[in-house]
Amino acid sequence: MRTLVFVFCSLGYFGATQQDETKGVSRTYVTEGEDAVLHCSSVESLENTVVDWKNQNKEEVCLYDRGRHCEDRRDNQDEQYKGRVSLFYDKLKNGNASLILNNTRIEDTGNYTCIFPLLSSGIQSSTIELIVGAVQAPFLGISDVTEAGVELQCVVRGSSSKPSVEWQTCEGTSLNSEEPLVSETRGRYDTTLLVTVTETKTNCFRCVVKQEDIYHRIDDDITVSEKLFEKKSSHDTQSSHSTVVLVSITAVVIGVLLLLVLVLALIFTRRRIRRNMERNIQDMILDIISSNMTSDQNIGNGSTDTKNMRNDTVKTEEETEKETEKETEEETGRRQRRRQRKTETEEKTERRQRRRQQERQRRTEEETEEKTEKETEGERRQRRRQRRRQRRRQRRRQEERETEGDREDRGGDREGDRGGGRGGDREGDRGGEALVQSQLRFSF
Repeated sequence: MRTLVFVFCSLGYFGATQQDETKGVSRTYVTEGEDAVLHCSSVESLENTVVDWKNQNKEEVCLYDRGRHCEDRRDNQDEQYKGRVSLFYDKLKNGNASLILNNTRIEDTGNYTCIFPLLSSGIQSSTIELIVGAVQAPFLGISDVTEAGVELQCVVRGSSSKPSVEWQTCEGTSLNSEEPLVSETRGRYDTTLLVTVTETKTNCFRCVVKQEDIYHRIDDDITVSEKLFEKKSSHDTQSSHSTVVLVSITAVVIGVLLLLVLVLALIFTRRRIRRNMERNIQDMILDIISSNMTSDQNIGNGSTDTKNMRNDTVKTEEETEKETEKETEEETGRRQRRRQRKTETEEKTERRQRRRQQERQRRTEEETEEKTEKETEGERRQRRRQRRRQRRRQRRRQEERETEGDREDRGGDREGDRGGGRGGDREGDRGGEALVQSQLRFSF
């Protein structure tokens, strides 16, 4: 009969096994510090034969020789594996020669060979690859609910190399996320990736972690409740209301500024008209003076100088007016920008106060509920204790009554026996009356 040896590899406890069928290589991925189980089996019983496990350097890992365990044969065993390897000895008769490697280390990574040298069909062996340092499944959670959507968090901890982390929908569509936050502690990397999602048909999202250097991939899913997206829509409604209020305030400010500009324009216009009238009057006076003094050349030269001085004065006044108008416009723009900044700051402050007030109200309600539950439970316990005390008191009173009645009966009988004839009868009657009175007294 031809002997078939089936050798396969899987990860014990926490982990996943990835099979590369194209190359015929079976890989086991395990996180550092966990226990790994490398499965090796045969259709024949292995209880009375030899099972030899070796690493890629042909060093002895575990040798079982017809009843002698690995722990009993440490002479040739490599120091790296002493005290950390064993087999399922009670299952060797069923053909199970799986190797247990405890407390795995990074240096345990490599190929392991399972050898059956004494089978009836000849020597059989198979090579298995163990990879230590694979990350565990990522930790998923909801970090915040904002106006843009629900913010999800994917945390990968304790990776021996920098992994590639990506957010996807459960249908496989990639999502745009922020840059991952990576921190290193003693050669181990912690990676955090945030993404903001909106409502979909399934509301199911997946975080995929890849380690390209060891050909490892692991993922986990999270489903977001529709109520969180409803909260987000309520936030949108509040924000739209706030936007309407902000627009209204801005419109009022702009209207006030326009009115101020119109008033300033009227003031400048009046000033210009007044100055033009003064100039015209001055021109008329100068014309009269110049016409009366045409005969005298010196006086004519003096009038020419006077006109030149007047023109220079007019130009200086026009330049001064232009500079004044320019400064006024700049000051108006500065005031407008200050008011807009102040309005935006007040709006942000109001939003923060609303959020804080809602959080305080929620905490107060939770504390009130906890106090009510504690008080209710305390009242129940107190009632139970009172009932128990009442029952104990009733029992004690009943026992005292019964004890006192027995004593009175005994006393009456004794008095009746001592007295003879009528005296005995009288004493018996007195004892009976005393008994009746005592019973009546205890009954009350």
